Amino acid sequence: SMFKWDNGISWAYNGDVTDSIKDRVKSAGGNVEGDLRVSLAWTNADDLDLACIEPDGNEIYYAKKISTNTRGCLDIDMNAYGKKDDFNPVENIFWESRQTMKKGKYKFIVHNFNKRSNERLGFSISTEFDGKIQTYTSTAAVSNRQKIQAIDIKFDGKDFKISNVWDGFGPVN
Repeated sequence: SMFKWDNGISWAYNGDVTDSIKDRVKSAGGNVEGDLRVSLAWTNADDLDLACIEPDGNEIYYAKKISTNTRGCLDIDMNAYGKKDDFNPVENIFWESRQTMKKGKYKFIVHNFNKRSNERLGFSISTEFDGKIQTYTSTAAVSNRQKIQAIDIKFDGKDFKISNVWDGFGPVN
């Protein structure tokens, strides 16, 4: 065991980048227990939106939060519709079970629906599947109405694999 103690339990502090987005999702009432979770976090008043285009072309986004095909769900939509946080906003899309998911590519889009700030620019995408969390961070500003295909995740019916990452991200955390 890599631990000094005889159980396999470990933890991460709130300052740990890979867990801070998950903590934001939990604090906002989002689901962090599914087989696949993708979350978007940023630190200003902009209305960034996270969307997913599923393999069959169905889109999960702010106007259609639940996929009737796969049960994928956008359960947190911040800085719109009265749910506002200028310092710790987050959005979250998850699938509880891979058994309801379709094989193919899941394309995750970041859309700056309403640019309101020129401070604390950039965003992070956190992915979680099979017990692994990866965080991708960009300090680049997202222009008003700009859409970025941030990350793709391929699903083969059993396993997930990150297949495409936007080149504006820095090193993986």
